Amino acid sequence: MDVVGVRPGRGLVGTLESAYRRAVRDGQAVVSSAEVLRYGAPPVPELGQFPLPWSRDWRQGRDLIDDDRPWQRSRLFPAFDQQVAVFADGALREAAHLGGPGVAVFSPLVRHAVYEAVHEASRRDGVPAGVRHLLAAIFAEPGNAAAQLARQMRVAGHDRLALDRQAPRYRAGDDPPNWAPQALKALCVLPSNAPRALQPPWRAAVAAGLYITLRRPFLRHGARYGHPILELIERDAGRQAIRLGHAHTGTVELLLSVLDLHEQLHAAGAVLPEPIARHNTAGQILREHGVTLLAATMAAAQPAPAPQPVPDPAAVPAKGWPRERKTRRPTPPLDAGALRALRSASTAARQAGDPFAGTTHLLVTMLRDGDDPAADLLRRTGADPETIAGHASP
Repeated sequence: MDVVGVRPGRGLVGTLESAYRRAVRDGQAVVSSAEVLRYGAPPVPELGQFPLPWSRDWRQGRDLIDDDRPWQRSRLFPAFDQQVAVFADGALREAAHLGGPGVAVFSPLVRHAVYEAVHEASRRDGVPAGVRHLLAAIFAEPGNAAAQLARQMRVAGHDRLALDRQAPRYRAGDDPPNWAPQALKALCVLPSNAPRALQPPWRAAVAAGLYITLRRPFLRHGARYGHPILELIERDAGRQAIRLGHAHTGTVELLLSVLDLHEQLHAAGAVLPEPIARHNTAGQILREHGVTLLAATMAAAQPAPAPQPVPDPAAVPAKGWPRERKTRRPTPPLDAGALRALRSASTAARQAGDPFAGTTHLLVTMLRDGDDPAADLLRRTGADPETIAGHASP
């Protein structure tokens, strides 16, 4: 089954993020289904005329809690059920990270509903689970705070909380994650959808910014990749670590991010321009060897069979690279292996006379050491990292 169908959609994760953020602001320790309803119901007109999320009417739900009971999960076959559990847990971790910082937790019913939403959307239609799937899963269980809140608010149409699961809007699912095409369009790597009159000044501004931040350090020191694709990979790898519940971002997460970027571009029908595509062939190479994001994610979710060697931090290039970014919600930091892989890929591209570093350079540096966690991950998917490295090497 295609990984895009197993993954929760952007709207579902966004609803959970908003519910988590509201619970943290209100000092609540548990994010109940009432908070999820607050941000999930207004965009779903068939549920009734719910007020907007910032309305004071929603305050009635602060003291409502979900029943805490052992919920019965849907089952299809073990491998599929495990895939759903991994991606559902990842969505909950990502939403808590984006909605934080905070120490609130999602109620057991909400956690169960996310699993059920992803399971149903993937099993029936092969689409990313949306907000409608999430709300339907919540309303299907007795003792949910969302239904109690709807009755208290006396919302017109609240008696129709049982969503029509055969409706086209329900079965269409949600938009899949597409950070890669969006970011590359904004950075003028892919053709933009912006009005034609705005494109020349925007391209000039982007080109100037990329030259200062990426191109100039690359020409001087072989640093910062010289192109934004590996910068995007570096940033998304932290999200991969969050979804997996890892404390650090390593080469495993970098490999997942490379797969994610190329699969998103393929799903969107986006084709990189030839000069850029020449140095970003990792997705095609991995696909030819049978490696997919779904298989790699499932392998990464399993404990590593043995402790991995830690590279010497002194061997990591530092000249021309910025200091660690300080953000309000920091992602798991890059470990020494990931830093070495990224920076060595940039340095190797400069030494080879290439105009920038791409995913092909990164794949080669990650697989140069046969004991690297990324190489071990590929073995667990049934691929041969030495053959892949030979295919990727010039």
